[in-house]
Amino acid sequence: MAHSWTFQKKVSTGFAVMVCLAALTAAVAVYALRAVVASKDNVISLVAENLVNATRLDAAADRQSATFRGFILSGDERFLEQRSAAQQEFAEVFGHLEKNIPADAGRRLLADVQQSSSTGKQRRRALFSYRRRKPSWR
Repeated sequence: MAHSWTFQKKVSTGFAVMVCLAALTAAVAVYALRAVVASKDNVISLVAENLVNATRLDAAADRQSATFRGFILSGDERFLEQRSAAQQEFAEVFGHLEKNIPADAGRRLLADVQQSSSTGKQRRRALFSYRRRKPSWR
């Protein structure tokens, strides 16, 4: 004789299957949400650190320019000491940025900054030697 399910058993089984599927969906959603939040936090902290370092790099470049102009205008050697400190900070921050930039576009931008910095150094060296030979612009 064929075994047939009663209406109550069919509804109860259907309800139990739906509860299991809902629990499975909730578990997958919680796992996915935790993974996304962890990834987001990592990206935000890395981006924040890179923004701070980019600002420090910009400030160091500005200090280099200011001290260079100060030396060119006055010939005072103290500007060279300040410039040396700014160059050291620039190199340090640039190294941090090189390690932390994951994207190729960011690395290309850093390469452009490096190229422009080295081109500027060559031009500044010529002006430094000229300024040292001429103690006064008059």
